[in-house]
Amino acid sequence: MTKTHKTSEAQLRAIKRYEEKNKRINCRIPEKLWAQMEATGESANSTILKALELYFDQKS
Repeated sequence: MTKTHKTSEAQLRAIKRYEEKNKRINCRIPEKLWAQMEATGESANSTILKALELYFDQKS
């Protein structure tokens, strides 16, 4: 009996390529900072990426 997947082989390859190009991090954010991020109306991911870009632009 063969096992069938709901995700196609092509989709699985695309996911693997995406994950190789993009790294995942998990972090804890204090409530106060979380509230400030939510108040901007942007996603947490977008806010964190902008903060990292600003930080590293200032370092160079």
